[in-house]
Amino acid sequence: MSILRKLFGYPIEEKELTENYDGNETGDNQPKEARDRIIFEKLVDNSKAQDLAAKLVAGEPLVINFEDLGVNESNQLIAFLSGVIYATGGVNLQMTKKIFIFSKDENMENGSIMHFYNQYREEA
Repeated sequence: MSILRKLFGYPIEEKELTENYDGNETGDNQPKEARDRIIFEKLVDNSKAQDLAAKLVAGEPLVINFEDLGVNESNQLIAFLSGVIYATGGVNLQMTKKIFIFSKDENMENGSIMHFYNQYREEA
């Protein structure tokens, strides 16, 4: 259930941070799947735009919640991040009306991001 709490910006307990989405502990030294590296952000203003763009360029997948932003500000940030991800080779996926995934294509190769998306997206 911690993933849903992350999506909507609720505080996460320490133990929940060490679990992956299947409930298994991630204490081993195996390379993490792309979904295990997802960065969750709930934006309240556009002050993090440059930091988020840098994370995208570095290859980190992002799940961003725009619920606390106005329509114009949300649209501007979505357009900006969509441009960044387009320029670096990637996709953006809409999970809910105001929650989006931004990820480079290299993170999409093993299917873990798509599995995450299909598991938690809101059906239209």
